[in-house]
Amino acid sequence: MARRYAQLQILIEEFRPRVIVEIGAWKGKRALEMAEAAFRAAGDSYYELHYKGYDLFDTASVESDAEELNVKAHHTRDAVASTLEAFAREHPGFTFELIEGNTRETLAPQAVDFAFIDGGHSVETIRSDLDRLRDSRVILLDDWYALDDRGAGPDLEVYGCNRVLEGVPHEVLPVRDPIHGGGLVQMALIAPPLSRRARMKLAMLKTRTALRGPRPAPATPAAP
Repeated sequence: MARRYAQLQILIEEFRPRVIVEIGAWKGKRALEMAEAAFRAAGDSYYELHYKGYDLFDTASVESDAEELNVKAHHTRDAVASTLEAFAREHPGFTFELIEGNTRETLAPQAVDFAFIDGGHSVETIRSDLDRLRDSRVILLDDWYALDDRGAGPDLEVYGCNRVLEGVPHEVLPVRDPIHGGGLVQMALIAPPLSRRARMKLAMLKTRTALRGPRPAPATPAAP
């Protein structure tokens, strides 16, 4: 598992959102992690949490994978819905929507408690997603890229959120993962100031990952 995603749970516990939008729902794994963190922080299975997940699902193609630098397998909307329905049966306060298609066409401007942008990796798509969610209280973006010790990494003029965030106040979170083919990937946060408790948790997570040593890039391509 990519180590940086553990930061997502810390942030959900910190901000305790009631409405979450995720761009790039994939197979629902991060949706479950975020929902579990929210209910754990609330200590109440009747805590009201609404999740909206956007993904290409069945509309994905070889062409869209190439355009968005995607190497993950695709999952159907029905399969993800089944996963989330099982969680909802155990947590009556949980509701969800799954929206299929390209977010440049399906994502309406909206302000939510917590937006997680981890869909298409192209600068064009990330810029579009951020623009439509820009008034949200907390925005977390994956795909902030850095060069590795060999000086390798994705082309920042084409991929990642680095260029999109130029001129936008943000914080790059500390945990990083290697990318197959070269480079490092981190997360970037646009949010109110974090509490001392949350900062301590992030620092401890960074220390634990450092003590475990560098995580090698997967033998088969993993999504940057």
